[in-house]
Amino acid sequence: HDTIHYDGEVYGTTITPEDTHEAFFLANLACEQLEKLAAEPDGKPFSLRVDFWGPHQPFFPTQQYLDLYDKTQIKPYPSFYDTLEDKPRVLREESNEPLGRDGLIATPPSLPWGMWQDILAHCYAHITMCDAAAGRILSKVKELGFDENTLIVWTTDHGDAIACHGGHFDKNSHMAMEVIKTPLALSWKSRIRPNQACDAPTFTCDVPVTLLAAAGLQFGAPVDGRNLLELPEHPEARRECLMLETYGHGYGTTIIGRTLLCDGWKYACTQNDLDELYHLAEDPYEMKNLAALPAYAAQRTLMRNLLRREQANSNDPV
Repeated sequence: HDTIHYDGEVYGTTITPEDTHEAFFLANLACEQLEKLAAEPDGKPFSLRVDFWGPHQPFFPTQQYLDLYDKTQIKPYPSFYDTLEDKPRVLREESNEPLGRDGLIATPPSLPWGMWQDILAHCYAHITMCDAAAGRILSKVKELGFDENTLIVWTTDHGDAIACHGGHFDKNSHMAMEVIKTPLALSWKSRIRPNQACDAPTFTCDVPVTLLAAAGLQFGAPVDGRNLLELPEHPEARRECLMLETYGHGYGTTIIGRTLLCDGWKYACTQNDLDELYHLAEDPYEMKNLAALPAYAAQRTLMRNLLRREQANSNDPV
């Protein structure tokens, strides 16, 4: 690797062919497995899961993908210069140096935006490279005729705080929207009408429930997830609110937090820390915490009560 350093190797350029990259290595393994499945005479149903490491850090795309992005055109992220004065301590924690000092994010940001442009260009290129690797798998699915009756789910386990709220890196333990928002796309020719968009609140636990439902199965015990295949034809299956939770990133630290998303509002509370309240419809980058403002006391109470209701419904022990 031809690597740019700052306190370790976090981004650089893969100088070997793209097939040596982790994403394409996994894609090729998946294609080989699909060919084996296609050759089996019984044609039994199958489940194939592919977990790319990327676009997690470190970012090491090949040059052809890096060339797709002009780093000078990458503008500062809207919350990059957030001073975090009205935010909980957990949102100020940053263990990656030199971004953080004594465990807290440096303000103003310790790295100039010009360096962030370089990091983000590599990040975007890595994302595009993962897309291309996934595309190779989808092409093989179509080539083998599996696309006519195969449910394909494209998602991830978490978002990324990169460059947000003062210049974070990775995901840490806070519940900023950049961390909790994840992509989700489903395709199933024989069941799902293409080119639909749905803004219903969903989360990770919905995926295994949906996969089992596609196979005509269900969990034997109560679960928090729901079958996403019901949403297009059954709007009543849509959640009113969605509760999310964290117990921290690990590494010897426990951070207990809960977040509620409901009707364009977000309420977040972390144990022994400040509450957060945002009207995401007007403040999508969470620049102004409304939780402590008297004018929003009623909304905060409403969201807190809804959160408690969701906790009770899910047998949350906290």
